[in-house]
Amino acid sequence: MCMEIPKEIADNYEIVHCERPIRTNKTPEPCDGCSKLVVDRHVDYRKFKASKKMQSHWRIKCRVCAMYYNPESGLWNLPNTATSNHKLTMFYERFYKKDK
Repeated sequence: MCMEIPKEIADNYEIVHCERPIRTNKTPEPCDGCSKLVVDRHVDYRKFKASKKMQSHWRIKCRVCAMYYNPESGLWNLPNTATSNHKLTMFYERFYKKDK
């Protein structure tokens, strides 16, 4: 139900009809790890809780290419395998031993 604005109120205000906002299309950008064109890239940060012998650390994983960030090389080139997990753990072991 549409009600009209009374004339005495309408004379006091300038009524402007707003245009509908224009949607902008996001441009796809290449993923850092796999170079696929991605519109919205999502990255997961999770803390790897290790046993007493190993050092706990943060791991960064791309949801698009499912690769982990390699802090040694600065690239997204570690797949989710046992070898990669061992490489990450050993890197952080050496990294934290240098600080002590």
